[in-house]
Amino acid sequence: MIVMELKEPRRQGDLIFFPVDEFPSDLTVSTDNVVAVGEGKNHFHKLHGQMQILVPKHPMTVQLEDHEEEVFKFVDAQQELEIRHELPNGKQANHNAWKLPKGKYAVLREREHDIFTEEARVVTD
Repeated sequence: MIVMELKEPRRQGDLIFFPVDEFPSDLTVSTDNVVAVGEGKNHFHKLHGQMQILVPKHPMTVQLEDHEEEVFKFVDAQQELEIRHELPNGKQANHNAWKLPKGKYAVLREREHDIFTEEARVVTD
């Protein structure tokens, strides 16, 4: 588990972008601008603007209020970015574009807790 101070998050669909002061070591630079693939692989969450997407070389978790969550990517936004839901053909998918301010972010997938089964599951958008 990595320990970092997570600040007020920004959400887009099932993704949560937590501002962070610094990145942990042991990350690799992604070669594309896809921060996440949507459920069923029918759309992509793509970042547009000057940035780097960083991928942990091994699983990393952060402590939230009452549980741990996996950080699956980090984003170094060197300017305000536009996040778009795009279909494989490049056209806009089901959400409008969204702005992410300049900064450093840990990216998590939103989870919901089922009170009946007492299980957590990843939210899909």
